[in-house]
Amino acid sequence: MRELAVYYCPKCGYYGYFHLEQNAICPNCLKKLDCLDLPYQDFVSLSLEARDALLIQKILSHDPSVSNRILTADRAHSYRKTIASLHSQVYDLKLENKQLLETLNWMHETIWELLNKKTREEDPSLQGDSSKDSD
Repeated sequence: MRELAVYYCPKCGYYGYFHLEQNAICPNCLKKLDCLDLPYQDFVSLSLEARDALLIQKILSHDPSVSNRILTADRAHSYRKTIASLHSQVYDLKLENKQLLETLNWMHETIWELLNKKTREEDPSLQGDSSKDSD
């Protein structure tokens, strides 16, 4: 009887142990699995992390676009962080702008009040019209 071999799917990463190559079909992708160039006994003696690392290395060497597909989601997440940061900055700038506008209006009112007060002091006949100037 033939020895077990390790087969893996270069598309989704599924792997399995098969005696015959024709039985090595990915249940997820329904495509033929590739044979791993590592004997079955060596593969099963690896830790799960080492198995995953080996399979990831094989998948990436088989199809470099996989890393682009994986990184696309990460890049999109990064864009979301940037957008959130920019929204926060815009909000802070709007608050600062509002505060500066209030300060400017206060300064404008104060200047007009002082001007009206000075004008009334110089011309006492205008003191009766103070209700018109207070607008």
